Amino acid sequence: MVQSLHLVRNSHLFRTIWQKCFERAANICKGDPETGGKLRIDLVQDLVWSKSFERWRTLWERICSGQISLKDVDARFDRFRKDPKSLDDEIEIALIFLSAEEDIDATLHHRVAQIKQFQNLREFEDAAAAILEFKEAMELEGDFHVLVEFRDQMTDEFRQRPLGTIDDDVLETGRAIERLAPPMIECLKTVSDNKEFIFWLRKEVNGREEVKTLVDLAMMSAGESDIETDRVSCLHTTALGFAPFIFDLDKCAGLSQLMDICESVWEHIKENDTLPVKLDDISCHLEWLKGVKDKHAMSSLKLAQAINERGVYCIGQLDNATSYQPNDTKSIDSVISLLLIPTKESGEAREFSLEKLKELQSKLALISGKNSQGQEDVERFGQLLQGVVLLGQAYVNLCEIGDVSHLDWNHEYKCRSAMGKKKVIDDIQLQTNDFERYFNTCKENINSLRMKYRDLNYFTTQQLLFLRRELAGLKHSATMDVLNLQVYTLLERVLPGLDQLRLRDVLRDVGICDAGICDAGTCDAGICDAGICDPMSLPSQERDDHRTADEQVVEKYEILLNNVEKLSYSEPERLAVAALVAKWESSEVELVLWCVQNNDKSDLIDELYDEASDDPRFHGIVNQTARADLEQSLAESSYDSDDSDRSLSEDRDDSSISDHEELQITLDETKGGAYLSLEEMGVFLSSLASKGERAEKRILPSSLKSGKPNLVLARKEYIFAAVLGLYMGEGAQSLPNSDEVLICTSETTSEEVELLWRRALANNGEKLHCLVNGDLLDYDVSQKVVDCLHTLMQDYSNSESLALVVLCSSENEERAHIVTSLEEYKVEGIPRYPRADELRRYLENQFKVPQQKPGLYCDQHVMWSAAAEVGRAENFNVRVVTSDHPGVGKSLVVKRLEEQVTHLPNNRLITEVMKERDEEPPPLCVTIPFHDKHARVADAVGFFLPHALHSDIPLSRIFHLDCFSTVTPEFETLLFNLLIMGELTDDRGRAWRRNPYDLYILEITDPTSKGQEQTTEMCKVHELLPPIRCFLPEETLALLKRKRAVQRNSPLFDEEELQSDAVQRVWQYLQLFNEDPRLVDQEFYFDPRSKRDDSPEECLETLIRNCGVRNPSWSELRYFVNF
Repeated sequence: MVQSLHLVRNSHLFRTIWQKCFERAANICKGDPETGGKLRIDLVQDLVWSKSFERWRTLWERICSGQISLKDVDARFDRFRKDPKSLDDEIEIALIFLSAEEDIDATLHHRVAQIKQFQNLREFEDAAAAILEFKEAMELEGDFHVLVEFRDQMTDEFRQRPLGTIDDDVLETGRAIERLAPPMIECLKTVSDNKEFIFWLRKEVNGREEVKTLVDLAMMSAGESDIETDRVSCLHTTALGFAPFIFDLDKCAGLSQLMDICESVWEHIKENDTLPVKLDDISCHLEWLKGVKDKHAMSSLKLAQAINERGVYCIGQLDNATSYQPNDTKSIDSVISLLLIPTKESGEAREFSLEKLKELQSKLALISGKNSQGQEDVERFGQLLQGVVLLGQAYVNLCEIGDVSHLDWNHEYKCRSAMGKKKVIDDIQLQTNDFERYFNTCKENINSLRMKYRDLNYFTTQQLLFLRRELAGLKHSATMDVLNLQVYTLLERVLPGLDQLRLRDVLRDVGICDAGICDAGTCDAGICDAGICDPMSLPSQERDDHRTADEQVVEKYEILLNNVEKLSYSEPERLAVAALVAKWESSEVELVLWCVQNNDKSDLIDELYDEASDDPRFHGIVNQTARADLEQSLAESSYDSDDSDRSLSEDRDDSSISDHEELQITLDETKGGAYLSLEEMGVFLSSLASKGERAEKRILPSSLKSGKPNLVLARKEYIFAAVLGLYMGEGAQSLPNSDEVLICTSETTSEEVELLWRRALANNGEKLHCLVNGDLLDYDVSQKVVDCLHTLMQDYSNSESLALVVLCSSENEERAHIVTSLEEYKVEGIPRYPRADELRRYLENQFKVPQQKPGLYCDQHVMWSAAAEVGRAENFNVRVVTSDHPGVGKSLVVKRLEEQVTHLPNNRLITEVMKERDEEPPPLCVTIPFHDKHARVADAVGFFLPHALHSDIPLSRIFHLDCFSTVTPEFETLLFNLLIMGELTDDRGRAWRRNPYDLYILEITDPTSKGQEQTTEMCKVHELLPPIRCFLPEETLALLKRKRAVQRNSPLFDEEELQSDAVQRVWQYLQLFNEDPRLVDQEFYFDPRSKRDDSPEECLETLIRNCGVRNPSWSELRYFVNF
């Protein structure tokens, strides 16, 4: 007994049976006088051990045979549900005493598995009940038969069944709902309890996009108390968190669909576990929400009715004060507004943006139903808005494609017409159709001219608009001073190194400007007021404090109108316009006096006003006056009879028809001479290109084929190395430039890619063109450019000489549309990845500064030396100052170079001359900060443009790129564009080109770069640039002691810092202190004449030893010295 008892002592099942047997034996002995109420050993063996062991063994035999009932399993094994290890211990003990039976091990483990499966079913019971309750609450009609059967199975009768009946069929239902965690079960119960709120939202809100509208309405109704604000927040959170239940759960959904939707809701709950509580809270305020809807229903409907009656849609160029600028970016929101004319009872006119109109439309959709009152007004408002949006988009498309005849187009449509509501909609549709026809005509014209003049393909439509306007201004100018600096920057793509003289000659050759046009003096026009202007935002006309002529006219007009209105004359706007036409050069006082003297001469005022209408200078104020007249007449017309309304409508309709017929006939490509035609621009660019040297012929790698695109897949980290490998050849070829390579991002437009296709197809095999990171293109853009490529390959007759590479990341091979679409052009194998040391040698060769050349400034001759000729730059015009740690002197390197570059003769000349003329010289060191880790090319251009100069100004500057964050792929792209390809372009078409006479220094802390120069691993772009490496003081000390540096240009102990009074004072003090601390107070006196420079390592070692910081940085040593 003792041995067996020892083996079975840890069995929980046995100890439970033992306890019951022991209690029964104790009761028997309690009344037996023979035993005296005590259990003897023989009684323990007979009454406790034997019976306990027999019952325990019988229990396991019933388990092994499968005859034990599920009810007994529940009773005996429930404690093991949360402690599976204890059950494993029970099995091990049972096997000791049952091992004699055949296959007992497998049998026992099988039965235990069945026990665990049954316990799982018990856990699923609550989940099944909650789901079925949810089904009834949500009125779902899908397939839930599995759950119903499961519910029927889990009865008392089912629990009487033997364990052996548990099989896979019984477990099928359990597996179906096993995915639901207990918190999700509670969530389903909460949703069921708040079904009224869910049903109300489902009925009143048509999708997630309208949730914001309901929240906005609730916010307007709520007060300023925290309770009401929290209530609105609660509404927003719950409506979005439970949106899958509200908007995605179809009535016919079954168990499978419900499980998928529950997964989506569970993701929201994991992010915010208070969602069920918030659902309970907001459901209590359902009546308040219903009141919010009813309250705003009437006001929104009344506003829609008012717009249908008195609204005027204004479409096109809305800002009449200033005319369209070529670098303006139009969007659908910027070309549509609505003016609501006031009634006699109401006050001022109200203006609505497209965003506000869409918000109103969302509110109307939220509060109206098919049979609700005012539904006809709601539909009328929606039809008009839809037509206006289509017309606005057609207008934007026309502007984007470069149709100059409609850049300043605008038109007004009254929502109410005497001819009927269909008339207004028809007019809008008619204009939309006109614009679409114009769009197609312009597109065909541009396509043919881009094929005829290949140099047009260097520029986007937006850039061509800018160039056409700027160059057209020279037709009416006597000097080239007015020409924008950005013109030279853009045209350098066609003719690198373009200056004013060469541009003037080409302009004369093609007849754009007269032979007598004067050059712009480099002394007067070259610096552009130290470059503080935004080059593409200014027109080509003469500037006055950088304001356009239009802005000057409007400002003068508004001042005069303000004074005239005080005189209470009738039609003060027309009188003010007439005064400006008659006395434009007069002072403000003289203009007011003219108005006083001539206010009653209506014929003269009408004559001058008509003259202003024909004068481009006064278009802005005439349109503004006409707009005011229109508002007044529309307000009056809203009170007039139907006959009067019909008359006005017929006049406008006739005008509209007349305009429509005229639009079909004419298309002014120059806008009355304000722009060059595309034909003229093509001729000019061809002539300009002919003045340049023949470009070097690129060698297509032998693994690629000409005549068709080559799709190449490379690992993401090797993309830029692969690009350089395409162009470096044997190392002698020049760097790729911006017209050969386009690096894509998710913001790259289809037009940019199309222009690369065109340049590639038109170059006769002279160049190698490459689209990089094509896999990052937006899906729609990708689809569009692939279709465009196939079309252009058919249009261009010489496509057999095509040298084009599409380089994509192999990681995105399965996801990128462009890779799938160009699969037939895929190049098998791995592209050539040059080693890091090869790329460094290649770039060092390309970044060598150009030779000195003669320069001229203010009639003074000077040799133009590059900024990189000084100091540690060592004749590389691109450098990276790097270190493993911050605070080790990188900024000091830049500071020293800045000091040295001021002494260049050309820089000294320009600085002295400008100071003599009382002008502020431009800074010789420009710091461009890159704080954001997601540095965008478009943002960087804005930093550079204020420092623009004419390319022939002999000024050599440093551009310090201060990178404060980790290098990201976006920043790598920016560096490649700027430093390798030499140009940055933003989304407005503005460009910045790197001048080889300037020095570009990238300052960066890169802990991963330590020892990189010794490896052959692939590097990032900044790791390939010629380095200046800075070290910690202890590393510097070690180098000083070895009397050598790892790199010949790496700074050690800066000589000027070593000789500074601060360092010398501390050094002398510490020397004396280390000899004998007692001498310091008695004998220390700093003598500047006794400075030492013979032992920088001794000084550095002394500072490091005494500063109190282990392995300090240079900045920490500086703090110590200053302290």
